[in-house]
Amino acid sequence: MKYLIILVFLLTGNYFFAQQSSKKYQYIFSGTLLPETKSAIEQHLLRNPEVTEAKIKYKPEKEMGELIFIVIPQPTSGEEYKAFSLSEVKKLLQQYNLSPIEIKELEITN
Repeated sequence: MKYLIILVFLLTGNYFFAQQSSKKYQYIFSGTLLPETKSAIEQHLLRNPEVTEAKIKYKPEKEMGELIFIVIPQPTSGEEYKAFSLSEVKKLLQQYNLSPIEIKELEITN
């Protein structure tokens, strides 16, 4: 009986920890990026409660950059909840006249 209870705790514990797994993304883009635009994009992403970090690295001589951000999915709570969507990031880049090229999911290293 003890083993069964321990097994149940282990299985449910893994389930709850798996729900909180964070994901790191890299979105490569091209176009002219102004310093104020860089800050605006980072701040816009950080307004989403699921995004914990957002940073843009940009090379003006190549007019290429990468947006790196970390997303921790939140548990859904009600009908008003709107989950984070990668398509919103693409729209955000296009809003600032940047051309999204490729998105990759990166491994998170501690």
